Amino acid sequence: MHRGPERRGSIRFALSLEVSYTVLARRKPVRKGAGRTIDLSSSGLSFSTDGPLLTGQRLEVSIDWPVLLDGAMIGERTAEAIKMEIGSAYLGENLR
Repeated sequence: MHRGPERRGSIRFALSLEVSYTVLARRKPVRKGAGRTIDLSSSGLSFSTDGPLLTGQRLEVSIDWPVLLDGAMIGERTAEAIKMEIGSAYLGENLR
């Protein structure tokens, strides 16, 4: 399927890693889920989900990296879901 010209500013890397996420409401956990990364970059993450998510939901995401970064584990990131499709989520430039 052709999606037109690439508009993203960062190079995206196709990686399939385990993801766990928590849906937050008022900074409190509402629901947990799991999936796999589809692709990621320095400013975004696309991943499959095991349940429906809504655009604008706040998510805390943890990726099961196969190696450590400088000997330390890469921590969780919190972001707002900016694009949702059936079975997948995209977290964009607000990933922190």
